[in-house]
Amino acid sequence: MTAGVAALFISTDPVDAAPKPLLERAVVSACRLDLRGTLVSIIQHGEDGSVALIREQAAGWPARFSRFAVSPQAKVLRAYAEARHRDLPSASSAYDAATCRRLKPLAALAQSAVIVREAYPALKPGHLLLRCTSGLCAPPAVAAIADRCDFVPLAIPLEPLCP
Repeated sequence: MTAGVAALFISTDPVDAAPKPLLERAVVSACRLDLRGTLVSIIQHGEDGSVALIREQAAGWPARFSRFAVSPQAKVLRAYAEARHRDLPSASSAYDAATCRRLKPLAALAQSAVIVREAYPALKPGHLLLRCTSGLCAPPAVAAIADRCDFVPLAIPLEPLCP
């Protein structure tokens, strides 16, 4: 663990991997980047020209995502996800409601980024994604959120991410 990440873990509760104010700000920032409605619309309109549709409808989103992906807020959100993932090593273990409320925006954001990477190959993975053989992918702790929170980010109707 690097010193920068270790400094984020100032809570005395071992279950809380990040100070709540910073974590809550990170959740709100991730919520503001929700692109799911746009992606569902593109998917519903078919595959033809999907890259062009993404470029048209998501103008400005890749730059906002890339800034967030390298921010301290993204770092604390991923650290929180990884701490929860380590706390419950069994893949079938479900997260509690408060943890899911905090992590669902991260899961939706990572999925959105993976989907739009074809239209925006310069998308920065930052703290939220990894470079994989197929391009960008979610780290294991982020990929596990959907199952552990019983959350399908692109299900219709879209589940609200933020209060």
